[in-house]
Amino acid sequence: MSQVINLEEIEWKPEKKPDFKKVRWKAFYAFEAFGVKVGVRSNDETAIEKVKEGLPFLLPTDIKEIPYIENEHHFSLYIPKRNSKKKYWMNKDDEEIIDFSYLEEKFDYLDSKIRLTVAEFAEDFVFLHAGVVSYKGKAIIIPARSFSGKTTLVAEFSKRGLEYYSDEYAVIDKNGLVHPFTKKLSLRGIIDDYKQVDFDVEELGGKKGFKPIEVGLILVSKYSKKGKFNPKLETSGFGIIESIANSVSIRQNPKFVLQVLSIITNGAKIVKTGRGEADKFVDRFLPYLEEIGY
Repeated sequence: MSQVINLEEIEWKPEKKPDFKKVRWKAFYAFEAFGVKVGVRSNDETAIEKVKEGLPFLLPTDIKEIPYIENEHHFSLYIPKRNSKKKYWMNKDDEEIIDFSYLEEKFDYLDSKIRLTVAEFAEDFVFLHAGVVSYKGKAIIIPARSFSGKTTLVAEFSKRGLEYYSDEYAVIDKNGLVHPFTKKLSLRGIIDDYKQVDFDVEELGGKKGFKPIEVGLILVSKYSKKGKFNPKLETSGFGIIESIANSVSIRQNPKFVLQVLSIITNGAKIVKTGRGEADKFVDRFLPYLEEIGY
């Protein structure tokens, strides 16, 4: 005889959050990048070692180790005991608490939050959500958020000989020069539409750029299956609006951001177009650059 279960009688109890003020933190590490001082602590020493090992890939720039007490933004990782079924927990600046079932998820999330924190509070640099490649010694910036197809497009440009600068952030200094942010390219669509697989650009037959360069063109384009190649030259004002929408630090330092965006949009061509598959788009886009005198 089957048993009838009354769901209303089942009490769901969420896992109790650890008291971060009472946790015995065993390992600490802090660093500075782009003028931003970040600290990470954990009750598990191996977690901090993993963070230290991953930083050169997370932030492909000069990183300076600093005393933990000097950090201005800190992350806390609580790791349960081995063989425990309890979740992993993380918070930022004692406020944002996230729980995870798997350690890999936790480090992926930590990586993205650290990178975003540096991008948001960087001194003397503007970070735009954008892909960047170099063509004829000048940067082509592709401002766009996640799931817009920018990494796939950057990868295709790199395969065609354009130097790779970034697939996530355009890092621009106060003079309007774009600096390399050559982390591994994180491509979707290999396992599924959401899971990212990281590749060195050299694995794709491309090469990295190493020196700061001027902006030659801002490409406003988002992938769609039926996207048509219909390029149109736009005004610098249009370029500023699109760039503001993808600026990470616009709320923190709006005056500085606008100054830098004015520099790059006044000196660059602004192109808006639809876009389908990356390979077919690049086939038509590179000859178009010659037509407009890039």
